[in-house]
Amino acid sequence: MILNKEELQELYLAQKLSIVKIAKSKNWPRGTIQYYLEKYGLLRSREEAFKLIRGPANHNWKGGIRKARKYRQVLRPGHPRAGRNRYVMEHIIVWEEAHSRPLPFGWLVHHINDVKSDNRPENLMGMPRKSHHYVMLLKVVQKRVRDLEKEIASLKQQRRLL
Repeated sequence: MILNKEELQELYLAQKLSIVKIAKSKNWPRGTIQYYLEKYGLLRSREEAFKLIRGPANHNWKGGIRKARKYRQVLRPGHPRAGRNRYVMEHIIVWEEAHSRPLPFGWLVHHINDVKSDNRPENLMGMPRKSHHYVMLLKVVQKRVRDLEKEIASLKQQRRLL
């Protein structure tokens, strides 16, 4: 059985059904549907296909939340800090909601316990970018002091044993 061009145009272009949905409705293999779409010159580009299936209709939809590096991002198209991808860092949104104001320009949100996925309001501290540098430097110095204190305690313990 050959699939006719008009029927494929109606399903694929007019109704904007995916190849998978057409294959299921016709009980044909997906590859066969794709073959005929290519043969008739109807096949959408990959970019066009992804634009049609956005949001909850997409098979890979995760509720508008995604992970980028160690941070969580939330889909917020109208947010002033949203990038071209329309996502905003979750910790920025949590800080802004907790403080009932937007994060000032030139500021960033610091995770106090250094766990980037811990976006509880009590774990977030908004600060000017320059201050963040000093906070990070202070943490390095504090860690070095703790390490040296442990080393001193260890040496004192060894000395007592002698």
